[in-house]
This record gives sequence, structure tokens and C-alpha cells, in this order.
Amino acid sequence: MYRESFLKEETKGDFGIVDAFLENDIDEFLISKKNHKIFINQGNNITVYEIDIFIFETEEIDYSFPVIFCEDETKEKMLNEKFEELKKLSIAGELAAGTIHEIKNPLSAIRGFVQLLEKSFQDEDKRKEYSNIILKELDRLTELIREFLIIAKPSDVKYTIGNINLIIKDMISLIEPKANMYNISVKALLSESIPEIKMNAEHIKQVFLNLFNNAVDAMHDGGELFIVSSFNGNEIITEIKDTGHGISPDEMDKIFEPFYTTKNEGTGLGLAICKKIIENHKGTISLNSQVGEGSTFTILLPLKGD
Repeated sequence: MYRESFLKEETKGDFGIVDAFLENDIDEFLISKKNHKIFINQGNNITVYEIDIFIFETEEIDYSFPVIFCEDETKEKMLNEKFEELKKLSIAGELAAGTIHEIKNPLSAIRGFVQLLEKSFQDEDKRKEYSNIILKELDRLTELIREFLIIAKPSDVKYTIGNINLIIKDMISLIEPKANMYNISVKALLSESIPEIKMNAEHIKQVFLNLFNNAVDAMHDGGELFIVSSFNGNEIITEIKDTGHGISPDEMDKIFEPFYTTKNEGTGLGLAICKKIIENHKGTISLNSQVGEGSTFTILLPLKGD
């Protein structure tokens, strides 16, 4: 109502353009449109105004004229910020709940085997067996906490210049024995034009090793694992494609969520960690999959990540 009366007053009876504007059919009259946001600091509060400036011209009048809309977006900005805060708290709560659940399992195992160790202390074989199990559970607990910190803690890791192809080759060497066990052939097509980038090599290794392991786990009846790297001038592109059982659309929507897993074993943190690491490098990771045909993970890492 305000806009309509304002327009009619300012255009002095040129109702054709008013009607067209109100019906969103303004292309024939519109010469230019600009949008600005103004932030005004008032003590501890910041007021946000969005300014839309339209310049019109018609054959019925011999001059062009502006129409200016000013809208206070402060409340919307505050609501968006509050929503983001609540979303972060929700994610933190889910992470904490999931981590507590996962921590309880090794702690229960450790407690049980310590009790058995007390009863079987004189039996050297049993003592060694139970001690080894306890150590493995402690290692599992340590790894779980390390994984949780990668997701939950702000990134303060060190970055150095490195080559993605060299990391891929190293991780292929680690995965090949497991792939051979399941009659899986690993094929790599790595572009020689890949430039070096700033990265945390240990974290990037973790990403590729996790994705390679997932691919092999999806092909226990045999198959092929393809790893392709290329460079488009701005980003290094890495594709990891398997010929496994694939992932359903419902699973794809959740696949990067913490503690979500399609496996019988594991914490479900692997792909969430991969996503976090790639995002810390200012990159993206995506999945394309079809049930019965396999999955392809695509990683984009910008040449300049800072």
C-alpha cells in the first residue's frame, strides 16, 4: 500500500508504469537497478538497511526518474544470526551425544577386561591377551577423540606447500594390499599439470585413505577403483570412482552427517571428517551415486585457499 501510493504520487498520474511495476512487469520501463546495504553502528547495535534504486523511463514523459525503496533488515539479520547459533548448538549437541555413546563402548570393554585381568593375573597367556585387548580399546578411544576434535574444534593446523598427486600415490600404495584381497584393480590417471598447493598433508592423506577404504569396502565381490586428478586453471579436481553397490538417494542426503554410517562397524565420523578437512582447505566434496552402479566422490581444492 505504501509503495503504491508513493509511486502514484511521484509519477504524477503516470499510472501505466505504476501498474506495470506493481505487477512486476517493468522490463520495458526499467533502465537500471542497483542494490545497496548500509550498516549503521549505533552504540552496541548495528542497524542494517537494504536500499533498492530503480531508474525508469517512459515514452509518455520526457524524463527518467528514480524510485527508491528502503527496508530495515536488522530484525531479519538478527533472526538469521540466532538461527545459525541454534544450528551450531544443535550440531554440537548431536556430536556430544554421539561421542558419549561411542566412548561408552570401549570404556565398558576396558572395565570388563580389567576385572578379568584381576582374576587371571597368574595366567601369563590370559594376562597378555587381556592386556592387548585393553590397549586396542584405549587406542580406539584415542582415535575417536582425535576424530571428534577435527570436526568440533576450529582449525588451527599448519599448512605447507605440497603435491596432491604424491599423496594420492602414497595412499594407493597403502590400500593396494587390501584391494588385492578382494580382487579389486586400482587404476590412477593423474594429470602431470597439477600444481602444488598450500595444504595440511596429514589431513589430506586421511581424506584419501578414508575414501579409498570406503570404495574397497563397497566392492568385496571385486571391481575397479578409478582415481583421476586434473586441473581446470582454478581448482584441483580429484575423482574417486568405484564400481560397488552404490548408495540410495536417502542415504546420500545423510552421508556426510556425523555418526551416520551404512556399515556394521565404525563410528560414522569418517566422511564427516573428510568434509570438514576439505572445507578447512576452502574446497568442496560431493557424491554422485547410483544403486548397483557405484559411487563417485569429487573433491575440488582451490589453487588459492586462503
